[in-house]
Amino acid sequence: MNTDYVSVMAPMALCGIGMSLYFAPLAHLVMGSVPAADRGIASGVSNAVREFGGVLGVAVLTAVLTANGGLPLP
Repeated sequence: MNTDYVSVMAPMALCGIGMSLYFAPLAHLVMGSVPAADRGIASGVSNAVREFGGVLGVAVLTAVLTANGGLPLP
Protein backbone atom coordinates (compact mmCIF):
# COMPACT_ATOMS: atom_id res chain seq x y z
CA MET A 1 0.00 0.00 0.00
CA ASN A 2 1.69 3.15 -1.16
CA THR A 3 0.33 6.55 -0.24
CA ASP A 4 1.96 9.65 -1.58
CA TYR A 5 2.69 12.58 0.69
CA VAL A 6 0.40 15.00 -1.16
CA SER A 7 -2.70 12.89 -0.48
CA VAL A 8 -2.20 13.05 3.30
CA MET A 9 -1.29 16.74 3.52
CA ALA A 10 -4.89 18.03 3.69
CA PRO A 11 -6.08 15.58 6.40
CA MET A 12 -2.94 16.22 8.46
CA ALA A 13 -3.37 19.99 8.15
CA LEU A 14 -7.03 19.66 9.16
CA CYS A 15 -6.05 17.59 12.20
CA GLY A 16 -3.39 20.13 13.16
CA ILE A 17 -5.84 23.02 12.92
CA GLY A 18 -8.44 21.12 14.95
CA MET A 19 -5.97 20.20 17.68
CA SER A 20 -4.65 23.75 17.92
CA LEU A 21 -8.19 25.08 18.27
CA TYR A 22 -8.92 22.57 21.03
CA PHE A 23 -5.81 21.91 23.13
CA ALA A 24 -4.60 25.49 23.65
CA PRO A 25 -7.98 26.79 24.94
CA LEU A 26 -8.37 23.66 27.05
CA ALA A 27 -5.01 24.26 28.75
CA HIS A 28 -5.98 27.90 29.34
CA LEU A 29 -9.29 26.82 30.83
CA VAL A 30 -7.64 24.29 33.15
CA MET A 31 -4.96 26.71 34.33
CA GLY A 32 -7.49 29.49 34.87
CA SER A 33 -9.86 27.35 36.90
CA VAL A 34 -7.46 26.40 39.71
CA PRO A 35 -5.62 28.48 42.33
CA ALA A 36 -2.04 29.44 41.52
CA ALA A 37 -0.68 27.02 44.13
CA ASP A 38 -2.35 24.04 42.40
CA ARG A 39 -1.45 24.84 38.78
CA GLY A 40 1.40 22.33 38.65
CA ILE A 41 -0.88 19.51 39.72
CA ALA A 42 -3.63 20.64 37.35
CA SER A 43 -1.18 20.79 34.46
CA GLY A 44 0.09 17.30 35.21
CA VAL A 45 -3.39 15.84 35.46
CA SER A 46 -4.50 17.61 32.28
CA ASN A 47 -1.50 16.31 30.33
CA ALA A 48 -1.89 12.79 31.71
CA VAL A 49 -5.58 12.67 30.76
CA ARG A 50 -4.79 13.99 27.27
CA GLU A 51 -2.10 11.33 26.78
CA PHE A 52 -4.42 8.61 28.10
CA GLY A 53 -7.05 9.72 25.61
CA GLY A 54 -4.56 9.36 22.79
CA VAL A 55 -3.55 5.90 23.97
CA LEU A 56 -7.17 4.84 24.35
CA GLY A 57 -7.98 6.14 20.87
CA VAL A 58 -5.14 4.17 19.30
CA ALA A 59 -6.18 1.05 21.22
CA VAL A 60 -9.81 1.33 20.09
CA LEU A 61 -8.80 1.99 16.48
CA THR A 62 -6.47 -1.02 16.56
CA ALA A 63 -9.22 -3.23 18.01
CA VAL A 64 -11.70 -2.11 15.35
CA LEU A 65 -9.25 -2.63 12.51
CA THR A 66 -8.19 -6.02 13.85
CA ALA A 67 -11.80 -7.14 14.19
CA ASN A 68 -12.45 -6.14 10.58
CA GLY A 69 -9.48 -8.01 9.16
CA GLY A 70 -6.87 -5.32 9.67
CA LEU A 71 -5.30 -3.03 7.14
CA PRO A 72 -4.40 -4.48 3.75
CA LEU A 73 -0.65 -4.99 3.51
CA PRO A 74 1.26 -4.28 0.31
